[in-house]
Amino acid sequence: MNTIYKTKVASPYQPTRKTTPAVTKQHPAEAEIAKCMGAYDFTAVFEKDTHAKEMFKNIPNLIAFVCTIKRGGVAIGQGKGMSVLNQANKYVEKTVQTVWNYALIDAISKTTRILDSFHSTTDFKMPEVAPLPSYEIKDSYESEMITEKQRSYLLELVNTSSIISDEEKNHWSSTIDDLTKDEASEAIQSFKN
Repeated sequence: MNTIYKTKVASPYQPTRKTTPAVTKQHPAEAEIAKCMGAYDFTAVFEKDTHAKEMFKNIPNLIAFVCTIKRGGVAIGQGKGMSVLNQANKYVEKTVQTVWNYALIDAISKTTRILDSFHSTTDFKMPEVAPLPSYEIKDSYESEMITEKQRSYLLELVNTSSIISDEEKNHWSSTIDDLTKDEASEAIQSFKN
């Protein structure tokens, strides 16, 4: 016995939008993306956090680092990391590396916020790079939307249908303009059947 299954059955109540990889239109943010591309030279300088050691001098076995991120010799971000050696974290090497990472992550986090302010000023120049191949966006998206003829016929089928409730009719009426030609055709077929 051979059974043939339909590969896709469209629901008349919730049409699915088909996504197609697309063709030739340039990404709307391509110019801004190109400005950010390139290699940047940053330096991370680690030091013992003597200020934290002084502030928390009553806490034994305190480990504290300060990480300063520099660009061209100018500090653009600073982060701190602290921990204490005790029974909970008794492995010295792991604890020191963790504190080192905390300081680095904190510094990078603060640096990105400062870099955002540089982007909005003319003092900070991003490196010049050749533009990458553009992202592709579906060019014919508007042309594949539901036609006026399909829209009016589908609305007529929805409004005259006795199988769907008034709430579903309202839903169809409000979402009909978002359908593509193919989705509209599938919906029309499902209402006719």
